[in-house]
Amino acid sequence: MSRPAFTPLAALLVAYSLLLIGCGDTTNTANAGFDTRAAVAVSPAGTYGNHALPGDPVIPMETLREDYAHLAETTRANPDVTYYVRYLEDGAVHYGILEGETIRQLSSHYFDNPSPTGRTADLMDVRLVSPLDPDRVSKVLGVAVNTMRPQLADLPSEAHPRWFAKLPNSIIGTGEGIELPEESGNLNYEAELVLIIGREARHVSVEDAPDYIWGVTAGNDMSENTWYGEGAGREGPTRLISKGTDTWAPIGPAIAVGLDYDDVRIIHRLNGEVTQDGTASQLVQTPAELVAYLSRYMTLLPGDILWTGTVLFEEGARRAMEVGDEITVEVEGIGIVRNQIIPMGGTRWEDRW
Repeated sequence: MSRPAFTPLAALLVAYSLLLIGCGDTTNTANAGFDTRAAVAVSPAGTYGNHALPGDPVIPMETLREDYAHLAETTRANPDVTYYVRYLEDGAVHYGILEGETIRQLSSHYFDNPSPTGRTADLMDVRLVSPLDPDRVSKVLGVAVNTMRPQLADLPSEAHPRWFAKLPNSIIGTGEGIELPEESGNLNYEAELVLIIGREARHVSVEDAPDYIWGVTAGNDMSENTWYGEGAGREGPTRLISKGTDTWAPIGPAIAVGLDYDDVRIIHRLNGEVTQDGTASQLVQTPAELVAYLSRYMTLLPGDILWTGTVLFEEGARRAMEVGDEITVEVEGIGIVRNQIIPMGGTRWEDRW
């Protein structure tokens, strides 16, 4: 049987197809796969990775600038630490290194071998957004009940950490709103130290694990705790929804690289009142142990986010969130991530029937 002739028209169609492939979205190509050897394409002005630019902050900029001033002082107090930020200026998001109130703009994403562009920005003239682009995060993972407490006194010495997953779409930055569904009755905050993975990690030892932790930031692990246990079966939402809902992973305001985070203080405030106060030294499993454990079962990639567990709550502290509540997480040596509870739009699942 003879083969079909490869006509000039077919050749033209093949060439045209290859041309279309070559002219694809370079931003998506650079973001996919986390190839740190490739330079990332600059996103067009008015974009936020593949996400729309965040709307106006729900926290007044005057308040956020007070937090920015605190962050500037933090950088001055820790000259051996490098502070990486993402910021919105003139309708575009940029990467930079913060030194005092001066941001030195970088040419590309942190993991794409960026170089200084020579441009600078004044911290007080820009808006900080989440320090990680959600499109460059493959996994957002957290560990539950990882703070030393009386009920864990009989914990086995080689206990398995209890992991859960959030989602990249959950990531927001300081100043943004945390959505409260109407059907939620117990949306809780949890102040945490958050790890940022900087190298591909698989089967990493506890001793080597710190070399795979690129930096740390502050985070608020929002959880709907009446849904977390899935006690209502099919009559209630699943654990994934209880942790992974959009806006339920605020992080920031910066990523601190080179910070000694073994015993940093972690404070949560609800409407200005302290509701959590502890240190990273109170964690049952250390950051190194958490990274080593996870790398046994899955490959960690640059940009992956690991929540290490929350610190203890003040006696009598209110945890169920209400619209209008303002909540902050402050981690020593990192800064303050501040958010406000806002109503979630859309239609409740129960009202669809």
